[in-house]
Amino acid sequence: MNPCPVLVLTSSYPRFPGDWPGSFVQELTRLLKDDGHPVRVVAPCHLSARDEAEVIRFPYPGHRSPDSLFYGMGAPEHLLRHPFAALATPSVLLSMAHVAATAAASFPGGDRPVCVSHWLAPSGLAGAWLKARGLVSRHVSIAHGSDVPLLCDLPLGSTLLSVLAGGCDALLAVNHHLALRLHDAVPPTCPVAVEPMGVEDLFSPLDISGLRRGLSLLFLGRVTDAKGRRVLMELATMDRLRLTVAGPIDAEALRSLPTGVRCLGAVPTHARRELFADHHALLFPSISHEGAPRVVMESLSAGRPVVAWDLPWITPFVIHEHNGLLAPFGDVQALKAQVARLATDPDLLRELHQHARDNGRVHTWQARYPRLKGWILGPGHPKESLS
Repeated sequence: MNPCPVLVLTSSYPRFPGDWPGSFVQELTRLLKDDGHPVRVVAPCHLSARDEAEVIRFPYPGHRSPDSLFYGMGAPEHLLRHPFAALATPSVLLSMAHVAATAAASFPGGDRPVCVSHWLAPSGLAGAWLKARGLVSRHVSIAHGSDVPLLCDLPLGSTLLSVLAGGCDALLAVNHHLALRLHDAVPPTCPVAVEPMGVEDLFSPLDISGLRRGLSLLFLGRVTDAKGRRVLMELATMDRLRLTVAGPIDAEALRSLPTGVRCLGAVPTHARRELFADHHALLFPSISHEGAPRVVMESLSAGRPVVAWDLPWITPFVIHEHNGLLAPFGDVQALKAQVARLATDPDLLRELHQHARDNGRVHTWQARYPRLKGWILGPGHPKESLS
């Protein structure tokens, strides 16, 4: 296949080597670049490295820094806490669109690029504007989670979704739950398909002998109420449990952790294989709208079972008593009971480990990338549409 210029629009991208926000966007970008396609990324940060595509920063009008909107706690939670920040959001969209237009028009050779946008707003809306102006030959927008309910529930959300769909060749959602919401919200002329992102293969053998000292349980992610901070407090006092918390954490949350909890702070992406290797299982008590929870897929690729709530964005990945254990949403005692089962039943842990490894292979980039590349680059590649 001839090289095809690719323009990537994203509101989240690693700010330095090992940074975790938007790391899957970076990994997909690298795969496209390694395939010989010229790639430019329009993002709120600027990362310089030899193996990177060209990253072009768009400014943040009305915000002190990228950390004040898309990074840190994430845009939806930031806007809930600081609703007046939403007044500056249109200027952010215009800023991204302006920078993206310049980037699209200046690829070597003058070829129009294909555009892939991550998150429907602002990136998807900016990409739709580029397509409407004829600045890109194709536009595929990928919904990752909170962007779908955010747009569907806004007073003008249906209008924005119609504009977005009119400037898209396809809408991709990272799980079936999100795809169904999009399918019902956009015109039938816009294809909607389910295509999760991939993860690195992080497999390592499981050491059951350490179970005698207690179940080594990993929590990986931002330590916030939406991600299950209160559940962590409940589980941390359990017997036969060694709990590790790895992720950004503020001073208040850090002080509230019980004695004995191992707190690592944010762990760089390149250290995650060792992190999973040191633990028996992953605890994922998030109550927020998730797309394809990256840490869940990473855990499965590492062969580590997952303990979580039976929420619709979890059950496509975690099957109860097959590659993990699920508890009814909100029933903390039931969740603690599932953790206790793992801590006292090495045969169950071995069985879940094996199934997690078997299922985890389908979530790796080796399995996911060919289909995503087909959607991004266009006709001539196999794909299945939900519509």
